[in-house]
Amino acid sequence: MAQLTQEELATWQPYQEINIAQAMQRLTLRIILKALFNLDSPSQAIKLGDAFTALISALTRRPGLLGRLQIKLPFTSYGKRVAAKQTLDSFVYNLIAQRRAEGQDVGDVLSILYAATRTRLSGGPPTACHVTP
Repeated sequence: MAQLTQEELATWQPYQEINIAQAMQRLTLRIILKALFNLDSPSQAIKLGDAFTALISALTRRPGLLGRLQIKLPFTSYGKRVAAKQTLDSFVYNLIAQRRAEGQDVGDVLSILYAATRTRLSGGPPTACHVTP
């Protein structure tokens, strides 16, 4: 956490105007990705951050007439929510598949959950649905 914070601070320049909310969101997401998935990719953090923001804003926005309809079009609130959820689901399920194929503990929360689930189940390794809700 301290290393990621130092990296973020190193990008700041004297007298530079900084959007603190955006910088802290970016840092928080990098810390979460490192702790949960042992990943440190600023580009993945941006992509996932955008998906989280889209999902949260779609859930908190007061729906108008179009928002009440569950029509999966890119400009509807429902469509944006579905697209953001698909992005997040795809990321997690792909990572689970990758970890299952590698079969090693990398010291993150996903590895801990995978190992715990694997020891609880008999008859082979757990599927992605066993590891995630």
